[in-house]
Amino acid sequence: KERAAELAGTARSAPEAARRIAHAVQQRGRPRDPAAPGTALGATGWSTWANGVGDAREGARLITELLLARGIAASPVVLTDSRTGFHHVAVGYADGDTWRLVDGLGAPADFHQWSETNDKPLDRLVAAVQAPSGAVVYRPDNPFFDRYSFFDWQRLFGDAVEVHQRVPFPGWLVAIIDSPPIITGLIKIAGAFGVLLVLRALWSALVRPRRPAGAA
Repeated sequence: KERAAELAGTARSAPEAARRIAHAVQQRGRPRDPAAPGTALGATGWSTWANGVGDAREGARLITELLLARGIAASPVVLTDSRTGFHHVAVGYADGDTWRLVDGLGAPADFHQWSETNDKPLDRLVAAVQAPSGAVVYRPDNPFFDRYSFFDWQRLFGDAVEVHQRVPFPGWLVAIIDSPPIITGLIKIAGAFGVLLVLRALWSALVRPRRPAGAA
């Protein structure tokens, strides 16, 4: 909280606090080399701050943690251009009842410059409209992406699953999802539980009492 308060300074609004925090992260860190080795879950927010390097997802994780510590609801947002395959992770944050977008690390320069001068509500950046056929289509109000989601379901389940989550998770769940140590711990617990179930099934099969001959 102290770090978030220090970076936000005397900001009197959520947009001002978000911009100050994002700028501090951008000045502190540099984009990670895509060829550099990394873990599947990525670095924690604070290790990204300490190391001064991170990819877009790690930068968004750090900004999200700082905004949550400041008391501002926030979540990483996955931006996608389905026409080119462009993916980027920025941060959505709550300004009252309105969610807005702030950029972090690793964005193309033209997108970063555009996001700095276009502080529109997130749901207006990519508006869902109904076509004459009745189908829901997405009409981008920006030149860079035509989809956004508060969770990267494709990263979890692959390209076969296309879900665009327009409603953010609660803050406590965002904190869990974006904490590699917690996720790693949960994976280990689930793995240990699975091993116990297998061992129990094997034990039951080996020590199952045999029925006497001729028993009904």
